[in-house]
Amino acid sequence: MHYTINDGTNPITGAIVTLKNKVTEEVYTSGKSGSTGGCNINNVPVGSYVVTVECTGYTTITNDLDVEGNADKIATLTVTI
Repeated sequence: MHYTINDGTNPITGAIVTLKNKVTEEVYTSGKSGSTGGCNINNVPVGSYVVTVECTGYTTITNDLDVEGNADKIATLTVTI
């Protein structure tokens, strides 16, 4: 899954995206977003997740996400914090 993190206008460097499976409670975490605001979480299985996006100086965002199919090939999400 590829995420792009921004403040509504500009990319945010240093944001971390975490997915927690609602059933298994397995946690998947990205590295910090780069200068273009992009980060990846690979090998995410189908399921229901709680997504958390955190970055110092910004409000933490938490949302639900259902992953269907091959997330590594189809999911590109833009998150505004």
